[in-house]
Amino acid sequence: MKEKYLSLQPLPNVGKGRVTSTWVAIIILTLGAFALHLYRLPYSSLRGDEAFDVLFASQSLGEVFYQLRFVQPYPPLFHTGLHFWLTVAGSSEVAVRFWAVLCATLVVPIIYVLGSLLFSRQVGLISALLAAVNPFIHWWGQDAHFYAQLIALTALLNVIALRFWRAEEHPQSNPKGQDRRQVILLGGLYVLVALFSFLTHYFAYFTWGALNLVAIVQTLRRH
Repeated sequence: MKEKYLSLQPLPNVGKGRVTSTWVAIIILTLGAFALHLYRLPYSSLRGDEAFDVLFASQSLGEVFYQLRFVQPYPPLFHTGLHFWLTVAGSSEVAVRFWAVLCATLVVPIIYVLGSLLFSRQVGLISALLAAVNPFIHWWGQDAHFYAQLIALTALLNVIALRFWRAEEHPQSNPKGQDRRQVILLGGLYVLVALFSFLTHYFAYFTWGALNLVAIVQTLRRH
């Protein structure tokens, strides 16, 4: 009998009312996290890294690209995006930090899906609650540096990887080939989100490497 390293079982069928109440809870937790990240957002002035990011991204786009290529060690996505964000939203403390607020808030539903895929909806809800009040996520959710974006992207990368493995492990017979298209779509999304993660911060390679290591081990143990 072939042994699997990681088995992702389909989520059990539950009543419509239970599904609705679950998503109501997720919405409440997400809005609660959003309010928590907004609380006293402009209380402190921009910290050192935040001020640097604003000054750096406020330059012309050509100068940003030039310095990212020859001077600064950062990947280009965050500061390029911040350049356009500042043009639209302004450079106040709230405006500069609001993107981090959004990214940290999105971590809550992403973590719910991740917990549900790995274990159960109950675990997903508890995980979402912990993500909503997590001091580490809250800190970076009120900081204009790139770590909130990194957390959201790497969490999403985990979800896509697990959905991809599930699509491969539990194929459903379909004459129209919808399952094959789903695998291709998830594979494309995985590559895209991984690319965005790499272009945000080099730490993303740790998550990507761990996921691919699990995939390699899982494949070897199947055969």
